[in-house]
Amino acid sequence: MNDSSILPGAGQLIELSGQSDHPDHPDHPYQFIDAPFADSLWHMLELLYASVYSSRVLLEPLCRHEPRSGVTRAWVERTDGKISTLLLFTQEGPLIRVLNEVLTLPVSVINRFASAIFVNHPGAHLVQLHAIVLHRDQTHPRMWCSAFSEDYVLDLPAQRDAWFSSLSRHSREKMRYYLRRGFRLQPEMQFTATFGADIVEDEVKIVLRQNRQRMEHKGKTFSMSDAEGVQICRQMQQVGILFALRLKGQICAGLLCSLTGRDLYVHVIAHDPAHNELRPGLLCCCLAIQHAIELRLARFHFLWGHYDYKRRLGARAKPLHRLLVPRTAGHLFRHPVHLSRWVAAITRDAARRWRRPALAGEMSC
Repeated sequence: MNDSSILPGAGQLIELSGQSDHPDHPDHPYQFIDAPFADSLWHMLELLYASVYSSRVLLEPLCRHEPRSGVTRAWVERTDGKISTLLLFTQEGPLIRVLNEVLTLPVSVINRFASAIFVNHPGAHLVQLHAIVLHRDQTHPRMWCSAFSEDYVLDLPAQRDAWFSSLSRHSREKMRYYLRRGFRLQPEMQFTATFGADIVEDEVKIVLRQNRQRMEHKGKTFSMSDAEGVQICRQMQQVGILFALRLKGQICAGLLCSLTGRDLYVHVIAHDPAHNELRPGLLCCCLAIQHAIELRLARFHFLWGHYDYKRRLGARAKPLHRLLVPRTAGHLFRHPVHLSRWVAAITRDAARRWRRPALAGEMSC
């Protein structure tokens, strides 16, 4: 595909001859495009970032139904004639809010994006990004950042044996034990993988219900709203994979995942509490990893939440940052509401890191 085809698509193209004003990057032309976006732009977005949180299935509804915001726009940057960056954003008064999430961005790209925004949007005083894996190729004197969460990522090898060998001896022994024991106690248990349009909505709801039951069993609150439940059902039937362990055809454990490019994102892991003794959630997760390797996927994203099984299965935490770039330090203090929200957020982040001292070093900004 010729990546230049995204520019004259369905959206209104605004021709800009602006350049990045960073002296180390003198030749970075960029353009802005208004929504609605062409199919080829969505394809390029997913090709660049392979993140379901920077994909059509999650971001296109925001472009249509974001009551607080004006028109959603895309910032397209080229390097050596090829599209290298594509950020979607909305403007809420003085605040520019980037919609792309859970992706890696260099500081230099954020710098050029903020500079382009401030040159072409006089009313914009603040640029905000959320859930960014930060690549520190440069410094930015005005950028404020705070590590608030993490994505536990397992880089998948080419062979299942290579993944299994990479685990600690204790983890390998435990996995072998649970697998043998589970299928010995329930020889009729089956592992299945169902894709996209073949996924039945009722089975997605079964996994969600099992997750609610598991949380209640632990004395915790099930945090998914009804609207989020509807969204995950729609998402599963478009880009989802449902991994399941089944007893007599009924789901006793399941993973709700999204596939973008060669990256798999796990949204829900659940099992029927009646089968706790089988460790079915862990078994299903282990078998799902092996299936992902057979599909030649590149990464298995467990996303956020500090659970020991993620590390035992080989995942490592990548800090996710919230970022705020003011036009100048003075502009930040001109907006006390945004400033107070930012201070409250980074205070919560600091408290969270304090409660998890083992992760504070890798997550510190």
